[in-house]
Amino acid sequence: MTLRSNWARWARPLLVTTALALPALAQAQEFFALGDTTFNPLRVTEGTGVSRFVEAQLIVIGGGQTVSPAITGRVRTIEYGGSTGNPTARAGSACTAGVDYVALDQPFTVPTGARSGDVFFRVEVCGDATPELTEGLMLAIEFSPSSGGYCGELCAKLAFIQDDDTAPVAVTLSIADAAVAEPAFPGTRTVQLPVRLSAASSQEVRVQYRTVNGSAVGAAASLVCHLSCGDYVRASGVLVFAPGTTSRTIPLVINGDRLVEKPENFKVLLESPTGATLDDSSGVVTIGPPAVAMSAQPLEATALAQGKATPLVLRWSDQATPDGLALRLAGAAADAPFLRWNRDEGTLASCRASVVPRGSAALPVLDCAPAQRLGSPAGLPLGQGLRVQLAASRFSGLLDGEARAAGLATELTLVLSDSTPAAGGSVLIELARLGADGQLGAFSPLMPLERPTAATAGIR
Repeated sequence: MTLRSNWARWARPLLVTTALALPALAQAQEFFALGDTTFNPLRVTEGTGVSRFVEAQLIVIGGGQTVSPAITGRVRTIEYGGSTGNPTARAGSACTAGVDYVALDQPFTVPTGARSGDVFFRVEVCGDATPELTEGLMLAIEFSPSSGGYCGELCAKLAFIQDDDTAPVAVTLSIADAAVAEPAFPGTRTVQLPVRLSAASSQEVRVQYRTVNGSAVGAAASLVCHLSCGDYVRASGVLVFAPGTTSRTIPLVINGDRLVEKPENFKVLLESPTGATLDDSSGVVTIGPPAVAMSAQPLEATALAQGKATPLVLRWSDQATPDGLALRLAGAAADAPFLRWNRDEGTLASCRASVVPRGSAALPVLDCAPAQRLGSPAGLPLGQGLRVQLAASRFSGLLDGEARAAGLATELTLVLSDSTPAAGGSVLIELARLGADGQLGAFSPLMPLERPTAATAGIR
């Protein structure tokens, strides 16, 4: 007998055939129903990661409610035609990906003396974590005309698999912006550009990324550098968010060069996401001028020479040259005097910082004594017997074999004189930047300068 996908269409020919045989077999037949004597469907909740079962009892109808003699038949699952609007559950030989239930097709025997419920059938339902609609399947039993069994329209039972999985939270991807100071040539600096999910996802999320030139130009990592190595190293790839992860970063390499440039930028684009949608898909990386990287080392000695001049040289790239520089002894009070170097004027002056009230705000101002110009022999007192003289301030160019560029580095030489008796110990000098508007930056310590002991005072 061929079973049709729509159970009503399948059952109708069976009814006709059986009805024609009833007069001759009435005394020998047992009447059965699958599940119950109604047409209500069976229902089972799918489960996640576990197997559950559609269960249907064999109901004995009429007579003494027992079977005699034994009767054989066949039970099978058949494809549901979707007549109620529900999708068809997918059958398979085992619970694997994409399978909703394990197909059943096997003979059975109703033993002599069996009552309702003594025989039942089970269909294994496969659990998964995928949100789905309620799906249907059909369970049916068959008896041959000579078996003595009969069930008519109650030979088939509709079963629904109800899903219990929660739909994943809709998540979006966004990429941040970043700003980074250009490293000194030929160095590099890595900036981590954050990419975030709006919420944790139960599924893996992937997104492609790539860099796009703006005013900053990317180059390959293997490029041989001379004057410039490209502003950054081009990058592309796939960012993977494991389930539960909400933040990842894209590493981007910034190259230093010997060019005097304004701030530049490039973009990082997110594309082709899976498991999420794009909210902010474009991140901007701004490459600013190099941070002040001052080195301060005495040229001839690591210690102050009593009564003699000790040059102290400060160097940095012209891109990061401060408009002014403040020097003071470490630990000085906030209102203590300090020495100010003016880059454009090439002067050194003794100043104090103060705050002048203006309305509801406080305006920082500098009060400076008359400045001394480059090379002035008198020098200015720094404290603890130290005097500072501005000896040299110059801009120098660098030759790179292919191009000459001027004004790429600044060098400031301060000459320190120590008039205190030799007592050993060290002197710590602090430096701060001064902007064109006179704003005083934070002081940070320079290298300590050692004072000679009596035994080494005469050694240079």
